[in-house]
Amino acid sequence: MQEWSFDCLRQAQQYESGKHMVNVLRIFQLLLAIGLSGTALAGPYPYELLKDPEVREGVTIETFTFDAAPVDAAAVAAGAAALPQPNPETDQDEDSPYTPTAKAMLGYIDGSKPTKLVVLCHGLNGDVFGDPEAYRAFYHHVTRLTTEDVAVMAINYRNNYRFPIGLGAHDVIAGTLAVKDRVSNGLPPGSARGQAQRSEQANTSTGNASNRQAVSGNIETVYLWGISMGGAISGTALSEALYVTDDANKPIFDHWIGVEPLVNYGESYLEASGAAPGLAREMELDSGGTPNEVPDEYRRRTVVMNADRIAQAGLKTMTIVHAINDGLVPYNQAREMATTAVQAGIPTQLFTVVRKSPEHGDGDNTRGRPGGNNPDYTGTNTFLGGGDGHTDEANVVDLAGHAADFDETHPVIRTSFEQLQKLIEGSYDTAIPYREHCVDDQDGGSDFCTRTSALGE
Repeated sequence: MQEWSFDCLRQAQQYESGKHMVNVLRIFQLLLAIGLSGTALAGPYPYELLKDPEVREGVTIETFTFDAAPVDAAAVAAGAAALPQPNPETDQDEDSPYTPTAKAMLGYIDGSKPTKLVVLCHGLNGDVFGDPEAYRAFYHHVTRLTTEDVAVMAINYRNNYRFPIGLGAHDVIAGTLAVKDRVSNGLPPGSARGQAQRSEQANTSTGNASNRQAVSGNIETVYLWGISMGGAISGTALSEALYVTDDANKPIFDHWIGVEPLVNYGESYLEASGAAPGLAREMELDSGGTPNEVPDEYRRRTVVMNADRIAQAGLKTMTIVHAINDGLVPYNQAREMATTAVQAGIPTQLFTVVRKSPEHGDGDNTRGRPGGNNPDYTGTNTFLGGGDGHTDEANVVDLAGHAADFDETHPVIRTSFEQLQKLIEGSYDTAIPYREHCVDDQDGGSDFCTRTSALGE
């Protein structure tokens, strides 16, 4: 086991250089398989409505499912190992219900023609369809981000309540392509309910107005946002995208915002083996074995080892936001990711979050609403102990820890959405090779940084 515990940057460089020609060969084989057509290599991606659309805060939300099998098949055709599929016998327990298929929500403004799509990938044990009244779901993220020009998708993966890095990555790719097809076609393709609705409208309407679809347009730019485990899933999707497209000038994903992202999968497996063996077992189920048994599958899911593939797939910018006192995904992973991304030529910005404001609070508050920096998720509590589950006595200077994905008031989440908004609005510097920032929510900042400082400016 210890043979796989390596210095990440050195090993990543060796792996990338040694595997570069293999990646090129796989792409070439895939092109041959489709006759050098120069088109997308997999599909179609049916978009199946699961219930009637609903309206929340002026935003129409569709709940849908889709089929990731074309992505799975494209990867196998390119020489990748087949992903272990969800198994009801092994992939559920009292806390982890069996989820054999992915589903997602799509938010848009009725009658709009969006050109931009935001894709949101939740973290461990997340559920974008959770209790909206407790604000633990993603409805508030979707409704806040949706505009006339921006549609938003939030996704639940196959094996959603376990640790589905490979499966989730393919689901993110397939779901993104399904939404792009749905928006460009106007009517959800393959949706029996949608077809029935259209037929009923055609029979009862007097004119074309009531036959219009609620949304249609052409998605030109995709912003991929992933947090924690969702950082591993979305980051892996960036490299797996090479299996389903052959044109880096027309990437599936244009910009990635990694929020406290788990990008060193091998390192996290070793940590889980000692501290959370159940989680390590879930990682083995998704990968098809242990690191010693299937080392290529662990490298496949280790985002820092696939920066060259991500660059080849056409990613334009990478933004990483991570708290220095993270007790779940260590902060070193953010620096490893930034280093390998810059080496691969991807314009990268790294945001280090130092302290939260005292008003942000400790622990889950009684209403279950955002505002709690759960001490179980801080490094000071994880490594030094102390507290009763609602306080972090060792954290005397309010260092920010791992943020919950539903909590946009946490400085980690807030900063990530601020940068996402800059990307959408066009005020983000997409050309600079590398820049570091630090965020400090204490009044007046600190000697290390101020809330708005950028190192080097």
